[in-house]
Amino acid sequence: PKEEDPDKYEHFHYHCDVLIVGAGISGIYSAELAAKTNLKVLLIEQKNILGGEINNNRGSNRDNQKNNAEINLFREIYLNLKKYPNLKIIKNTTVFAYMHHNYLLASQKINKDNIREIIWKIRAKKVVLATGSIERPLVFHNNDRPGILLSHSARYYLNRNLDLGKNIVLFTNNDYAYKAAIDFKIA
Repeated sequence: PKEEDPDKYEHFHYHCDVLIVGAGISGIYSAELAAKTNLKVLLIEQKNILGGEINNNRGSNRDNQKNNAEINLFREIYLNLKKYPNLKIIKNTTVFAYMHHNYLLASQKINKDNIREIIWKIRAKKVVLATGSIERPLVFHNNDRPGILLSHSARYYLNRNLDLGKNIVLFTNNDYAYKAAIDFKIA
């Protein structure tokens, strides 16, 4: 680059009793339990919306899923979180380093007021990793060809109305593929 970067980058030091990484149902429930005991809690979510895997449900619109038990549980816990002044929630933030003595670094993307990013330097007494699971790929010859997806990815694209084809084969090593199979059957 020949010109200076017009954006600004900040850093922020934060000390807390409990740091929770991941704001799916497990993460927000952990935050509620810690906040109830009057601990200083920091909840970090990588995406711009809380809820984790429930955002991958059919339609991904919580208003259309009033009878969904997962979403109702999420709403109940989330509404409870708002009453705790000792709980801070930050979104669009990725923890990228976990060092000794519970010292973590996180990058928050904000893109406003000419500040592009904040680096959080966090010291926590306790850390809860509620980042969800990662689907392990099945290894076979040519498994990297177009059209071969992990069931989690296929379900994500399907539930956002992207056409993945007509003849779907699911081969799995975990229970997550059952949700994908149900969604493909409904579609």
